[in-house]
Amino acid sequence: MHLYKKTIKPKNTAAKATSLLTLLSGFFLWIAASSIPLPAIPQSCAIILFAVSIYVASAYLLREYSYEIAYNYKEDEEDDKHRHDIIVTEIKGKRYVKVCHIELSDITSVKEINPKNAKETKSQRKKMSRYTYNTQFAASRKIEIQANISGECISVLLTFDEDLLASLRSFGF
Repeated sequence: MHLYKKTIKPKNTAAKATSLLTLLSGFFLWIAASSIPLPAIPQSCAIILFAVSIYVASAYLLREYSYEIAYNYKEDEEDDKHRHDIIVTEIKGKRYVKVCHIELSDITSVKEINPKNAKETKSQRKKMSRYTYNTQFAASRKIEIQANISGECISVLLTFDEDLLASLRSFGF
């Protein structure tokens, strides 16, 4: 049973523009390098630009994430809050991979990250293991879930979605 489920597809004009511009810059730099006496340096820069273009495309354009709050059917738990999990599934083409699974009982806080509190939350995350499942390139708003799993403090960044935030806050976070 799903309390909440949504697949967030990337709509990144900034990521598309960045990927395309770095790819074209690398291409023109590669072509221009053939006309100078020492082409190794511009060609090395062109290869770096190609790599940046591929990274931006693969990280922000070719991935989708599905966020789900689901009932976990544990019979030994009494509190309803402890019977739900948040599950993040990464979708690349036809391949679905569960990349994050956190019981709601392990969550210590849920925050909305916006430009006003970004620096404050960034300093808190430095001491934690960080995981990012965000489809938005240079997003100004995100959801951060902090959890304590087996004594390890983790921070999970998700793409901002008003319904997901409301669903998580309905559990008292």
